[in-house]
Amino acid sequence: MITIVLNISLILLSFFCLTDKDDNAEKKGIIENRPKIEINKSTQIDLDFSKIVCQNLDTAVVFSDNICDSLLKHLNIIKQRGNYKGLSIAIGVPDKGFWKASIGESGTKVPLNTETKFHALSLGKIFTSALILKLAEDGYLNLNDTIIRWFPDCPRANEITIDHLLCHTSGIQTYEALYEFVLNDKNSFSEEELIDMAFKYDIPDVPDSYFSYSNTDYVMLGIIISQVTGITLNENFIGYFIKPLGLKNTVFCDGENLNMVNIRGFTGEKVTKNSRWPLTYATGPLISTPTDIIILYNYLLSGQFLTKSSMDRMFAEMNIWKYYPDTYYGKGIFVIKDLPSGNYLGHSGGYANFRTCVFYNIENSVFVSIFSNSDAFEIEPAMFSMSEKIVKLVVSEPRPVIRSIEKISY
Repeated sequence: MITIVLNISLILLSFFCLTDKDDNAEKKGIIENRPKIEINKSTQIDLDFSKIVCQNLDTAVVFSDNICDSLLKHLNIIKQRGNYKGLSIAIGVPDKGFWKASIGESGTKVPLNTETKFHALSLGKIFTSALILKLAEDGYLNLNDTIIRWFPDCPRANEITIDHLLCHTSGIQTYEALYEFVLNDKNSFSEEELIDMAFKYDIPDVPDSYFSYSNTDYVMLGIIISQVTGITLNENFIGYFIKPLGLKNTVFCDGENLNMVNIRGFTGEKVTKNSRWPLTYATGPLISTPTDIIILYNYLLSGQFLTKSSMDRMFAEMNIWKYYPDTYYGKGIFVIKDLPSGNYLGHSGGYANFRTCVFYNIENSVFVSIFSNSDAFEIEPAMFSMSEKIVKLVVSEPRPVIRSIEKISY
């Protein structure tokens, strides 16, 4: 897999080197189209929130010393086998206990610890989606509203709805696949500039015809949140999440707060020289730690933030995204289905040399969030392994895989 990525990088590098550097013409175009997956009823599922809802998690209740030692030993094995440079993790099981740890290198003079803040990246889409659903509950908007009110210059603006943005079914081009983004300073763009570059490209298909993951969709959702509430996205996240939950190690991802991220990524054994993280707005809204992310996620899945009706909408008409294992994407959240250890609900994120994720093992009520600062390996296998380990240690009778978590199976 790494060889394939390197080969693609070399091809792109060769292309850029052959391009006339004196050509001042603005470079436009799509570097790489995201996969488009046709939507139909046979490729959708609806999850039943009543089979997912969990109890409140108390992070002050710590697992026994023996369990903590076993988890740390297993984490070190994962680090070695996966060739990760640094790992920060939190695991929680309601009514059982909580554990957090960090091992490895930070790439800076400040040692990696459990309060080291990472850019949480795309896992934050879970909470952008939850905030939109909350605003729908409170009458600020309707998921069936078309976006022409906020984005009159967007192609098919009178057809695309807020729901399409949440589900990545709008057809709007994702900005990071465009030359205009890739060949420029990635931190120089405002929200409006990011969406404007995507709006230059036609949408050939009727919205809701295809699933195609688009970060532009979630930047647009952030703009909608700010406009309907009359306050900034930062103020919304503080008011709805950070302040009520007393999160001490979580801030909104903006230019000023990015300076709080004191960690660098690794390419192999080398620390990357550029420590700048991208400004991702509502597509990756949080700077945080695995512990705070689990607190946030438990707040959502325990039914404290949204009504059951809204949670069911979050999991409605989830579209097939990947096969082997089957993965379905809903509104800012996805489920990896029918693994030997169960069904996993959550989101992951990635940028350059960093990987993040938060998942909930539905069968055994296990929360795992894990962050890494190396490009050696994907983060989900580490999450699966740690989830299986904690189940063996604290769940006396692991529950069988639920084959019918769907509300409706087409």
